[in-house]
Amino acid sequence: MKKHNFNGFKITVIAILLASCAGQPTQDNTATNKVVTEKPPVTASVALTSDQQNQLFKAVDHLQNNEIKQAERILKSLFKKSANNQHVASNYAVLLYKTNKTQQAKKIAQTFMQNTLAQNLLGLIALDEQQIKQAENHFLTAIKHDNKNALAYYNAALIYDTYHQNIQQAVRFYENYLRLLGTEDKETQQWVEELKASL
Repeated sequence: MKKHNFNGFKITVIAILLASCAGQPTQDNTATNKVVTEKPPVTASVALTSDQQNQLFKAVDHLQNNEIKQAERILKSLFKKSANNQHVASNYAVLLYKTNKTQQAKKIAQTFMQNTLAQNLLGLIALDEQQIKQAENHFLTAIKHDNKNALAYYNAALIYDTYHQNIQQAVRFYENYLRLLGTEDKETQQWVEELKASL
């Protein structure tokens, strides 16, 4: 049986919009690190000005397009002004992680343990440190905080698939991921069918 693409662990990137209602995630189906933008309620943490919200959204767009320098310029500035905003801080932590500043990313993410993005990021960092059980706990906590976060299910599925080889549990997590994703992920759909056939 072939292994699913292990590098497929995904990072969620959260952007705040002025609107207060949550939107459906959109998926960038490129390469292995897929980046998702979610639109959570503005009331989730320390408020940002309209201009800061627009800057954060631009930074997320830059991250999605892998324009790291542009994202870094905006997020660094926002973080200096709004370090207590969980969305700014979590996105800045993702940027740090993507630029191999893992310990700084970890420190920031640990200050926002109730944030799904922070939990996903801490799970990725734990994987990098070969702390598989800790990574699993972070991904499961992310699901507990937001049971509609597709990528938290995907990360948990990869743990059960790759490390625990608990195919039934992996399939359940993959199916939740696919149901919640909002777009089609043919590669994962095909992999789930292969896993089901092996049961």
